[in-house]
Amino acid sequence: MGNGGWRRRVCPGVIVLGAVGSSVSVPEERSRDELVVLIGEQAGRIPAQDARLIAADGQIIVMAGQMADLIEANEALAAKLARLEYLLSRNFGNSLEPSVA
Repeated sequence: MGNGGWRRRVCPGVIVLGAVGSSVSVPEERSRDELVVLIGEQAGRIPAQDARLIAADGQIIVMAGQMADLIEANEALAAKLARLEYLLSRNFGNSLEPSVA
């Protein structure tokens, strides 16, 4: 294919065929040696990615515990509010009655 925007590299290893904005992509042709090097580079990234995932999992666990605590506190406050609203409605009704002297 000719140049003119019809074949362009969008990132290492990927060439897009077609006009700008086209969604058709094909892998760039690489030699066996280049693929072996690429696989080695990607394999070298796996431990760091694993460490980040493990750290993120730990954060998720902590945040889930915090969320459970907040839900429990919210439910307790909602129950207290309901009780106070009930008591207030009873007292408000009584305060409208004339007092006996």
